Amino acid sequence: TYGTFYIASTNTSSADVAELYDINDTTLEAGDIAAWSISADGNLGLVKTNTVYSPYILGAISTNPGVLLGSKDGADNSTKRPLALSGKVPIKVITENGPIAVGDPITSSSIPGIGMKAAQPGRIIGYALQSYDSSNFTEIQKIDVFISLEFYIPGSNIDQNNTDTTTDSEIQITQQNSPINAFVSAVLTSLRDAVLRVKTLVAEFIQTKTLRVEQTEYIDRATGEIYCTFIENGEFKKMLGICGELQEHESITTQERDESSQEPADEPQEQPAQNPEGDSAENTDVESAAEEESDGAPVSGTDEPGDSQTSGESPVDDSSFPTADGQGGTNNEDTTI
Repeated sequence: TYGTFYIASTNTSSADVAELYDINDTTLEAGDIAAWSISADGNLGLVKTNTVYSPYILGAISTNPGVLLGSKDGADNSTKRPLALSGKVPIKVITENGPIAVGDPITSSSIPGIGMKAAQPGRIIGYALQSYDSSNFTEIQKIDVFISLEFYIPGSNIDQNNTDTTTDSEIQITQQNSPINAFVSAVLTSLRDAVLRVKTLVAEFIQTKTLRVEQTEYIDRATGEIYCTFIENGEFKKMLGICGELQEHESITTQERDESSQEPADEPQEQPAQNPEGDSAENTDVESAAEEESDGAPVSGTDEPGDSQTSGESPVDDSSFPTADGQGGTNNEDTTI
């Protein structure tokens, strides 16, 4: 394909390919491990790594790249640095994590911009092409490193010393060096200080320092029934059933209990029947009885003097009553019989 290929410089004596990048740290120099960062004005630039196993490693600053990309003749590159993309590059290292042997993975150390041997899962800059050892853990030395920017997982290769007893349907690998175990270890290491939220966790064994739960479920070994246990008002409670289903049932039961606890409205009392004039039937019966007595029926009264019985007419004359001698006269207490 025809086109234009811009190359700032070439050097056949060097063995790496680099590209010019803007920097946010003017102290960056050849051999430093660089990480990407965002400046205050929002621009992407390179800085020195400042933590062990930095997840922001982007490459290393090349010393004398064989091929340099991203530059033009006469351009001011004072605010740029050649970031090695591939090949062999001298990189500053220390023995903070132990002696470095050929083939060891190299990652960032606690000293800004300086590398060390990687011994746990994490991001690396590449693999050592030279060994280095020093009793002074902070003594800096440059060694050649093959650039291979990746996430390193220790023991991810099949055990070379394992006896090959493979069949067509299985591959024999050691438990410790299993790629799956290494991957899980890398994930757990990256989540060591993180908060992990999952809906369901299935595990054969869980070991923890502190466990905070709202409710737990137990399976009866004899019956296989599930019991939900929790603490309510400082006391342990146990209910038969799955916790989630019990909560839904409990909310419905509570609602029904609240409705039943409310006092029913007062039922209207039955009113006596009314006659056409508005009086009750009972009053009508009393008035009828009074009218019958007033139609000539004798009314009994008291024996006390001065009292009289009335039936709606004038008082009865006592003189009409017979005396002891058979003659009419006034009936009084002095009458001798």
